[in-house]
Amino acid sequence: MYFQPILNFYRTNILHFPHDLCVPLIRLELKFWGISECDLAPCCHEILENFDILEKEKRELEKEFNFFKTTKTTHYEGGCESWKQRVWSFLSDPTSSRGAKAWTTFYLLLLFTSIWTVALDSIEGYRVERPVNTSLLKDKLQFSDHQMLYLQKGSHPFLIYADIVVTSLFTLELLVKICVTPDMRGFLKNVFTIIDLLWAVLHWCWFTMYMTIIDTVVNLGSVVPVFLLAFLGMMSLSLRVLRLSRIVCYSSGLQVMILTLKASGKEIGLLILLLLMGSMVFGPLIFYAEMSVSSPNIENIPVGFWWAVVTMTTVGYGDMYPTAVGGYVVGGVCVVLGMVFTGLPISVISANFTKYQAFARSIKSQERKGKTGETGMEVR
Repeated sequence: MYFQPILNFYRTNILHFPHDLCVPLIRLELKFWGISECDLAPCCHEILENFDILEKEKRELEKEFNFFKTTKTTHYEGGCESWKQRVWSFLSDPTSSRGAKAWTTFYLLLLFTSIWTVALDSIEGYRVERPVNTSLLKDKLQFSDHQMLYLQKGSHPFLIYADIVVTSLFTLELLVKICVTPDMRGFLKNVFTIIDLLWAVLHWCWFTMYMTIIDTVVNLGSVVPVFLLAFLGMMSLSLRVLRLSRIVCYSSGLQVMILTLKASGKEIGLLILLLLMGSMVFGPLIFYAEMSVSSPNIENIPVGFWWAVVTMTTVGYGDMYPTAVGGYVVGGVCVVLGMVFTGLPISVISANFTKYQAFARSIKSQERKGKTGETGMEVR
C-alpha cells in the first residue's frame, strides 16, 4: 500500500510520503525497509519533527494534569484492605460512585459554610456582649473600633456550635484519610493535606485558647496572649480560605486556570516588569505635570507611581486624577501605553489557556469513550 514512495525513493533518491498518512505508519514503513528518517525530504521530515514535538507536549500536559488526580486503588474481594480502599475511593474520588459524588458535594457545602461562619462572626449584630473590662488594654494599646468589637463582644452561640460541627467533620475526614490512604508518604507530601493538617492544628489551638482564657487575659490586660490569639486567629482564617483550593481537584476549569498561570510565569513576570517600568516613567511625569495646580490630587511621586499603575491597568479607582492640561496629556499617553503593555503578555497567556483547555476536553472525551467501552464489554 505504501510501496510507491519507497519505489520512487530508489528511482529518484527522493523520499516523499503523502502528508495525510499517520506518522507512526510512516515510521513502521521506514523500519520495514531499513531506511533512515534522515533520507526523508525536508517537507516530510518536518512533519515527523512536529509530531514528536506534539507528543512530547502531550506527555508533559498529562503529567501536569495528573498532579490533581487522586491515587486510584484496585478493589480486592473481602478483607480489611478492601474496606480501606473502598473508603479511600469514597472520600477522594468523586467519580468512583454516586455516594462519593454526593459526599464531594456535601464536603464543598461544608467548606463554604466554614467561610460563612467567619463572615457572619464579623458582623456586630451577630456578636453578643460579654462581661469583660477592656480599660487596662486600652491604656496599654490603641485599638481600632473593629478590634474592640472582637474584645468586647463574643461570638454568637449558634456560630460557635456550627463551627465546632464543621471543624469536627473536617478533622474526622482527615483522620480517616490518614488511616486508609494507600500511599502514606505521597498523601502527607500533598499540598492540600499539608494545608488541612496545619489548619486543623492551628484552629483547634486557637479555639481552645479563645474559649478558655480570652475573658481572663482581657480583664488582666495581658498584651502578649491577646496578640497570640489574634495571630493564631489570622493564621487559621488564612488556612481556612486556602482550603477552598481543594475545589481545584474537582473542577477541570480551575485546573486549566492554575496550569495556565504556572506555564505563563515568564509572561506574568514580563507584565509586572512592564507595569513597574511604566510607573517609574509616568509617576514623576504626572507629578511635575500637576505642579501648576494649587491643590493637586497627586501630592508626591510615590502617589504618582500608584496612579500610573492603576491607570495603565485601566482600573481607574478615581481616588487620584489629573486636573491640569499637562496631566491630561500624560494620562492619555499612560492609558494607551498601558493597554499595549498589558495586551502583549496577556495574548500569550490566552494562548496557553486555549492549549490547556483543549487538552482538558480531550481527556474528558477519552474518559467518556473509556466508560462507554467498559459498559459495552459488560453488556457482551
